[in-house]
Amino acid sequence: MKKLIFSFAVLLSCIGAISQSKFADATSAEQKEAEVIEENTEKSIKKVDNIIKDALKSPNASDKHYTVDSKEEFKERLEEIDISSESYEKNLTHLYENTAPDVIADEICEQSADAVQAMDEIGDKKPDESLNYTAKDGTECMKDIYYLDSGAMIILSGEDAQDNTYEKEGNDFFSPCSIVTQKWYNDKGIMKKKGARRYTTKCQIGVGKTVKGHISVTNHYTVTDAGIKFREARVWDYSASSPLKVTENGKAKLTSSSYCKKPGQTLSVMADFKISCNVSKNVSISGEVAGISVGTTSTWNGNYAQNCKLFAKVELRVISINEVMVDQYGVLQHSKLGGN
Repeated sequence: MKKLIFSFAVLLSCIGAISQSKFADATSAEQKEAEVIEENTEKSIKKVDNIIKDALKSPNASDKHYTVDSKEEFKERLEEIDISSESYEKNLTHLYENTAPDVIADEICEQSADAVQAMDEIGDKKPDESLNYTAKDGTECMKDIYYLDSGAMIILSGEDAQDNTYEKEGNDFFSPCSIVTQKWYNDKGIMKKKGARRYTTKCQIGVGKTVKGHISVTNHYTVTDAGIKFREARVWDYSASSPLKVTENGKAKLTSSSYCKKPGQTLSVMADFKISCNVSKNVSISGEVAGISVGTTSTWNGNYAQNCKLFAKVELRVISINEVMVDQYGVLQHSKLGGN
């Protein structure tokens, strides 16, 4: 994405006005694009979800003629679907409605397996797209989106907001893990006034150009005269659709001291979870090559899993009267369990 002196003083003023106008237009366009992506990656398209579910259950059950009956064409058409387009839902639904169930099942199984295995690879990559924007409810948001070679997506995001769901204070203490896979900043050097706040990080898994699994963790904290104080760590929701599965390993935890009074100290909470994919399918794909009917069989028989830890961290930088300056960022850690 791109962000955007008949006296010497008058000319400079004109140039400045034009530059500001271009910057405002660029910022407005980026904000609009981010809002559309946010809506498209958060929504559930029931018709598409049901088509995928039926295809996985009975990939070879239909004898209906479909206009998209090869895996290659389906992949190409999926790549053309733009998650920043306002016609995203319409285009995606149309594609799934006109694609053979065996083709859908084969592609969903492949992308699901790839997404799980790729959780330990994104730390070596830069995101393909980074978004910073303000949601309609005033929440400050960011997203880092990774497009995998298979067509799957990994989306890491952060959300900062005033906390209207005031949670009790807590004092649990746990030691953090040591292998950091990926880190992304929501805000750097941002001032926070006294009061209750919350910072949420989220990991989403996209398969077949639609989000099929996610988990988030929220750091509820209070800005005080002396710094920032922990209140509660909470996983508000997590879910996944077959063949993906997301499992929470216990409640969210505090992984630092519960009070930060000195610059450089970090208030950290963590969600411990497992993402897995269990595929066992025999999919016969039919089609034509040079006018001759051919058939191929794809056999999926794999169980892939990753143990992951998702952190929401708030680092204290400066303490001033009635407010503090903080950095807010997410960290994703992993530990591969295995696969076959």
